Amino acid sequence: MTTAPRPAGLWWVYALVAASLAATGAGVGEALFTANDLGNVEATARCMASEGISPNDAPAGLYFAKNLFDACMETSSRLSALTSLAGVFGLVISAWLLMVAGGLAVRWRLRSARLADVPEEARAALEKRFAALCEGDKRRPRLVVAPPLTGVREAFTTAVPGRPAWVVVPLALAYKPPATFDAVAVHELGHVRARDVMWASAVWWSGWLAVPALVIALFPLLSAPGALWTLHGLSLVAAVVSAIATIILRASLLRHRESVADAHVAQVLADPAAPAAYLGTKTPAATHRLTAIVRGWFATHPRAADRDGSVPNPGHGGFFFSAAVGMVAMRLYHSLDEVLSNLVPTVQDFVRLPESIALIVASLLWAAVMVPAWTRRAAAPTRWAGPWAGAVLGLVAGYCVKPPGTAQVVVAAYRHHIPLLVGVLAVGILAAVVLAAGVAARLARSERRRLGGLGAVVATAAALTAMVGAATSLAGIFVYRQVDSALIRGNLMAGGNVSGWGVLVVLILGGLVLVALGTRRQGIGRLGVVVVAVAGIVGGAGASLSWLLRPHRDLPREVSSVMVYERWWICGLAGLAAAFAVALAARRRDQAALPTSPVVVLSGLLAAALAGAVQCLVIAIDGGRLNVFEQSLWTPGWLLVLALTYTMPLALLVSRVPARRDQVRRPVARWAIGAGGVTIALTVSLLTGTLSWGTVADHDYDRAIAELAANEIPSPPAVPDSGRDHSRLLDSPGATDALSPVLSLLPRTAVGSDRGPSSDVTVSPDSCQQALDRSAAREDSEGKVAVVGRDYAFPVMEKVFPAQVTVSVTSFRTSWDYLSDLEEVARTCSNYRLPDEVYDGGFMDCTWHVERLADTPYSVSRGHITRVGTISGNRVEDVITTYTALVGHNVVEVALVESHGKTPPSDAVAERLDQLLADTLRAVVASI
Repeated sequence: MTTAPRPAGLWWVYALVAASLAATGAGVGEALFTANDLGNVEATARCMASEGISPNDAPAGLYFAKNLFDACMETSSRLSALTSLAGVFGLVISAWLLMVAGGLAVRWRLRSARLADVPEEARAALEKRFAALCEGDKRRPRLVVAPPLTGVREAFTTAVPGRPAWVVVPLALAYKPPATFDAVAVHELGHVRARDVMWASAVWWSGWLAVPALVIALFPLLSAPGALWTLHGLSLVAAVVSAIATIILRASLLRHRESVADAHVAQVLADPAAPAAYLGTKTPAATHRLTAIVRGWFATHPRAADRDGSVPNPGHGGFFFSAAVGMVAMRLYHSLDEVLSNLVPTVQDFVRLPESIALIVASLLWAAVMVPAWTRRAAAPTRWAGPWAGAVLGLVAGYCVKPPGTAQVVVAAYRHHIPLLVGVLAVGILAAVVLAAGVAARLARSERRRLGGLGAVVATAAALTAMVGAATSLAGIFVYRQVDSALIRGNLMAGGNVSGWGVLVVLILGGLVLVALGTRRQGIGRLGVVVVAVAGIVGGAGASLSWLLRPHRDLPREVSSVMVYERWWICGLAGLAAAFAVALAARRRDQAALPTSPVVVLSGLLAAALAGAVQCLVIAIDGGRLNVFEQSLWTPGWLLVLALTYTMPLALLVSRVPARRDQVRRPVARWAIGAGGVTIALTVSLLTGTLSWGTVADHDYDRAIAELAANEIPSPPAVPDSGRDHSRLLDSPGATDALSPVLSLLPRTAVGSDRGPSSDVTVSPDSCQQALDRSAAREDSEGKVAVVGRDYAFPVMEKVFPAQVTVSVTSFRTSWDYLSDLEEVARTCSNYRLPDEVYDGGFMDCTWHVERLADTPYSVSRGHITRVGTISGNRVEDVITTYTALVGHNVVEVALVESHGKTPPSDAVAERLDQLLADTLRAVVASI
């Protein structure tokens, strides 16, 4: 007998159990909230109705009313989040109590009075051998010898928090060879030393609790089965499926647990055949193949043939395990997103920070569990089709079907596009899954797994986050927008729904670097370095020449934007050429495809970054201003990720190239020249439009102009009809009638409603606030007879935020010089600070400029306000353009708010928006 290291603790199992319970509890909490109307739906509906908000409003229509919507939903949202959190803690505590109750029940069943029939000699002999086996353990478990009347036929271990574990063995072992008892006892001690006793019970309850907990939460609806099925039928089905999936996951975990304990027996007893002493009929053979397969899903012990103590559970990490882990991860994502969104609704409106946080956490959980599981699986020859299919199925199904009890908004939103959603998710997720399998296969060949394992988890989690974000964003535009190829390409190039998507590329690169450092002996050496250098320099030169050899100064923004994206795409395609060259060279050198894939992706990212750095240097020498980090790594790297996803079928074919070691190795220069030549060919194809289907095309910004086209109506008159007195005093109905033509002038996608109440804020400096107060007091003193306003919103293809238009007509009792007063306020407030808690620091820096227009039939001024702030470090800029007309007693004001991040709208879009304002102003004045 030897001293073996303690079996590795299965911490990730606790993480899975906790995530599963948390997701289930959050769903149960939401079901409790809706079924019992804890949020007072009637009061919320009345609030929205009073503010003119309809459940049928389009997302763009709700955008301009977000403050009113948040105000109506604030109490309900917070209560929903708190109820979900209560469900999380309630279910976790329930599972813990049931686990403790199970342990106490076993101890009651094996109380001292029922053990009196055990002969003292037999007990003493077993306890002596057991004490010798426990030598060196800090906390020794108690050995319990159970007589036949207790019903114990096989050894097991039980534990209760805060008390020593019990190793229970049947009395029959006292009459068998000592080696048999030693093997059984060490096997059970393996469970104790791995600290895996209590989670085996907890994971059981995490599955079965879903259905009864959901039924209890929906108790008020049990008297109305029809309503119950209509509102929560899918949740009930999902709860049953979830319970079955969790039981299958538990069975897989228990089989792995037994294999780890078997390996511990072989190590301690220094005999690989030692586990055979207690193997026999724990997994009886089935008489039918299908029965054997189904029984294998739910079996808690591996087959005897697989329990030789040398290879831990070769079936671990297979189809069902991978599917179950994927479902748990996505359920955690939905629950966390729901809770965070209800707690911080304002941030959600801007950058979807809750969704990004939830997706990152879920991806980290998935990667932290699957990479080690697949690393253990890759230690022996294995097939990957089953694990890949299971992982994709679990993640896709987990995203589409939210946790039981929650509103199934994904299915409802995509009800006409479910195949599309499933398809794009499957493609994106498969790319991340293949990368995870690749890093796992590479780690399985390394003895230094800690550094590489950390990098593998980071890279895999970042890839999964990016792929899910991009896929769901792409599918979403089919639901909410009129789709064309330009919109699809632009959506993909923008990185999808995830905030800070550029950082994900850096994390993928950094993670793969750690994997390469942790597995240095498996590299491809000088060849990879040379290929990356050549492809990167050639790509950078091509990108630079594509810019310098064409006119690029003082171009319309839509033209220059296409040229900039062509530069970035050339850098990304250089990385693609390098990746395929390294992959082919590795295969020709007899290297397995899957373990080489992380180095292939790393080579591509390095080549793309090098190409980006070269073109940045050239553009900077030419006098251009650019963000080096963004344009050398973020964007080219992300475009390479897209290109690798596009070409994944071709990559799988390359992996099937016969692996053979050349008798005479081809010089490194040949592979490098080939990579450079392919880079040049791809560059030419891109610039000639051959690759425009998946990259960028000259007409990509045309749709932005088409979307802003107004309804087909006659152009508004440039000068008001002289037969009407447009300067007359208006009452409220007259002012309302003047706004009637506005909606017809705006884009067809525009929606509008009555303006909500404005909120009072105090700006700085004090001189600006005092000027605003004086102006407001002057307006009140002039006597407002009628004040009518409307808000409108419509999407602009190339921007994340919808454009907002506000139109108002104010009729004063006296005729006074309103525009001069406005110009005086703007001069005083030329630079001011606007408080807003949404932004970092709680404010936005603003500038204001107003100018009087000449050659107009009535007095008109044009204003320009710029507000700049940051949200989580991301720059957001609001540009407000106003036209104000003074016609006798009446002041007509038209304002447009355009919000963007780093890139303002193209020149053509800006001109079209400005023309919309001017047309709207003339139409309203003509309607007075």
